[in-house]
Amino acid sequence: MKPLTIFIFFITTLLHGQTKSKDDFKLKGVWTVTKYTFCDISAMDDKIAQEWIGKKATVLKVIHFPYYNIPSYKDIFKNDCYCGYIDSRHLCPDTVISTEKYFSSYKINYSELGIKGKTIRLVRMLCKETPFGEVIVKNDNEIIIYWDGVFFTLTRDKK
Repeated sequence: MKPLTIFIFFITTLLHGQTKSKDDFKLKGVWTVTKYTFCDISAMDDKIAQEWIGKKATVLKVIHFPYYNIPSYKDIFKNDCYCGYIDSRHLCPDTVISTEKYFSSYKINYSELGIKGKTIRLVRMLCKETPFGEVIVKNDNEIIIYWDGVFFTLTRDKK
């Protein structure tokens, strides 16, 4: 009976190490847009995408992003600079999806975004009509958002 107990413990530990709960990734913090990558077709040009560089998303009780400081987008988002993130109750369950399948509709090679894994983790929020409606978790310190044919990489600010 003892070898069976050890085997079950080993399998449980192995499986637990491969799954991630929503608590494993903490979105809260300050994130800075550090780079961008265009899809095959984009509504932006390089000049407009450059306007996003250096902008900070602050995630505390809401996601605050200063669209009003992006000249080409301030009229689109008007004064609406908050996303409905309040806590994990406002997040849809994390989704792990095939990297190949996810990016095939965007006509982009995901390696251009520095993604190497066969799967990606998506954090979806209830503010679907904003760039933060779906966040790709690259790692604990990098996330990617998509808007108007451009993938923006945001890096977590050091404390």
